[in-house]
Amino acid sequence: MASVQVMRVVIDWGTTHGKAAVYVGEKGTFLSSPGLAHIVQFSSPTDLDYKLQKNELPEESAINVAKLSLYPNHKSAAIAKQVEERLEAAGRTKPQFIADHLKAMWPAIIAYAKTQFDDAEEDYVDGLDKELQMSVPLLWYPSSNKIMSEAAELASLPRTELVLEPIAAAACVLDAITANSWNKSKFDLKRLAKGKLIQVVDLGGGTCDNVTCRVSKESANGATMGLEVVSQPSGGLCGSYFIDQEFLKSIGLSVESFSAKARREFELAKIKNGRWSSFELIRVSAGDGRRFSVDLPLDKMIELHRTVIAEVIEETKKQLVPGTEAIFLTGRFGDSKLLFDAMCEEFGSKVVYNTVRINGAQVEAVVTGALMRYTGIISRTLPTRYTFGIQRDIDKDDGSKYTKISENWAIVKYDAYIEKLPVVEGRWSSLLNKDTVTDQDPYISESTWLQYIMPLGTSRVTETVYWTEGDITDHQPIYSDVQAFDQNNTIKSNIEVWETKTVTFDPARHNFKVSYDKDDQKQYKAFGRMRLTSSGPNTKIEWQFVSPSAKPPDKRGRPKQNQKTIVIKQDEIISEHSFVLRSETRNPFPHDDVVSGPVLPAQAVSSAAESQPDAPLEEPSKDVEMSGTVGMSEGIEEAVEEGVEEIVEEVQRRVRRPTQRGAEMQAERDRRRKKNGTTPRKQHILPDSDGYMDIDA
Repeated sequence: MASVQVMRVVIDWGTTHGKAAVYVGEKGTFLSSPGLAHIVQFSSPTDLDYKLQKNELPEESAINVAKLSLYPNHKSAAIAKQVEERLEAAGRTKPQFIADHLKAMWPAIIAYAKTQFDDAEEDYVDGLDKELQMSVPLLWYPSSNKIMSEAAELASLPRTELVLEPIAAAACVLDAITANSWNKSKFDLKRLAKGKLIQVVDLGGGTCDNVTCRVSKESANGATMGLEVVSQPSGGLCGSYFIDQEFLKSIGLSVESFSAKARREFELAKIKNGRWSSFELIRVSAGDGRRFSVDLPLDKMIELHRTVIAEVIEETKKQLVPGTEAIFLTGRFGDSKLLFDAMCEEFGSKVVYNTVRINGAQVEAVVTGALMRYTGIISRTLPTRYTFGIQRDIDKDDGSKYTKISENWAIVKYDAYIEKLPVVEGRWSSLLNKDTVTDQDPYISESTWLQYIMPLGTSRVTETVYWTEGDITDHQPIYSDVQAFDQNNTIKSNIEVWETKTVTFDPARHNFKVSYDKDDQKQYKAFGRMRLTSSGPNTKIEWQFVSPSAKPPDKRGRPKQNQKTIVIKQDEIISEHSFVLRSETRNPFPHDDVVSGPVLPAQAVSSAAESQPDAPLEEPSKDVEMSGTVGMSEGIEEAVEEGVEEIVEEVQRRVRRPTQRGAEMQAERDRRRKKNGTTPRKQHILPDSDGYMDIDA
């Protein structure tokens, strides 16, 4: 059988620039050496850059470092707020903004790939199957990962898988160490014996992402070496972007129109790779025609790095596990000579390694390592950090039980058509509990059963999946006011909407029997189940409806309490949907169309009105950019050594301030429809250019 060639692409939508790695090979095989990857850099000046330089566009109209706004815990709330305000002014959501970039990057990647195969047929690249991955930090919450997946769909990219940045970086670094032709550091492979601990510190333009792993399986090939994540990831916003901010503060710039000009001059000084003079001259052109220069002595350059490097060291110390064999620095800021020396001063020169020390040259560790498809890392032995669940409304029996086990119970309303039946509304029902140890990858949760009361003539069902990092158990209220049942009540501030999905499901088509409610209104009783599948940053909720013959209810017509006793055969699943941002191509029931839409009220059944088609994406109303920033390299040797000592002293006397998660949600959702005596209750049970860098962070 002839082999099938595929083109595998990894995109890193970075804080300040983007990059991609491309590899063409036989389907099912992966990159065997970092040197075989084709790297595409998106760091040359854009039309936006030129407009800013020529003062044709005010700096405040550019959206910089938007990726930082996706981090849940950070100290730069002002940056996140600025991004939010400018996106709102531009009329773009975060997924749309990222999609704007991806839509420009993808054709450039394809065009670049075509230049690498001059001898192939003209349509060779176009005819290849495409496998696409996008890297995301370990620190992100599921909602941020979901934004990246949604952006990929809006950009019409091929089906996209998310990969974790520090895990991919570990694959590249370990492969470089185990390959004699790459290993310039003479790293003793015995230090990577089974049971040894390593820490990966991925340092980009704006962030530091730390994780500690234990070697679980030795291998002569780093990309197949078994690693087990043994600590919860940590990190912060302490990449080289914040060195730029220190520079701007040092010269007293408070008007945003100065920032782009000053930053670009500063970048040239930062990346001279050991060719600093005793001082650097930064020329700044103001928007009103004024020009001025800033003398930046070497000691001042070192001082500007002190705070950021001190934070990197503190993040590394916070993550450090006793007995750690090596600390690997990846990312462009990870190759900074000043940072490297400071880390060696703190942790020892035999412990700290970066890609320059290992390979003798910089390597794009994240996108290259992801091409190696690092399948030997086990992250599911750690307790989960989040709880996923749905809203569930409970009848009088469950409500009575609930009053006995909690002081916070409330019977919030009477049933819409059985007035003497009290109903507890808006209670949590878990799909996956926080602190669950999921030792399989992918992990598949137990099923949660749902019952739907569907009035005759309706064929649409809506469910909302929520998630939270907080502590919540089944039956607890999800709304801020447990007594209220008006339409303006809001969910609790620590609970977020994962996704709301409306699907069409026609019970009559599947031979469900008609039943009658207390008012002799015709209705159907349909049953479905949900279960969560999780693998790395990819989380999916499966939603399945079952045939009447499956018999999931008990004798009272409710879902059986003991879910493990319910055995459902594959042919009893009559409709299947997934809470992911991309329709399942394997759905065997195309007649049950998935209806995608914005977040809707979490009602079980709505009228069978026609859904509105998604509106086409508008063109961006404002120019957007990812501003440039990178790490620096060595300077004048003695001055740098003195600077390292000062940084170490700064670390020792710093008192770290705890960061707080920004309250970026408080999602508001409608409650149930008001009482309607004639309507049955709707039951919801459940190239570089001069002056610019050809690198990115």
